[in-house]
Amino acid sequence: MTNDDRPPTLAQLAETAAHAIQAAIQQPTPGNLTAPQTHQVLSELAILADQLPALLDQLSASLEARRNLGGLRLNSYGLDRYVTPGGAIASTQVALTDAVTAALALARHLDEVLVITTTIVDTDAVDHD
Repeated sequence: MTNDDRPPTLAQLAETAAHAIQAAIQQPTPGNLTAPQTHQVLSELAILADQLPALLDQLSASLEARRNLGGLRLNSYGLDRYVTPGGAIASTQVALTDAVTAALALARHLDEVLVITTTIVDTDAVDHD
């Protein structure tokens, strides 16, 4: 819980997770993370990356549904760039589509890295071959 007894926001949870991953990588000092620990951190990042495309698609669909219900308007800040909420949403959806493409690529790359890191062992690890 936060200081005011409200549950943490998704952004706060994401920030906490990012800090935890960063702490795992850098503690006690950079370079002290073992090969299995590195693989574990990468596994956790891959789980998140695998979920991003669907989450971004859901956000895009939610925004579109809200627009279709007439539940959106532009504030004065956005009027100089977008004429209608539909124009702003269309631009947002294009950017979200690009983000989905990038998230899919990230997930593929992390999956590839996970396959490779299963072959990496620490020099002091016992060889069972």
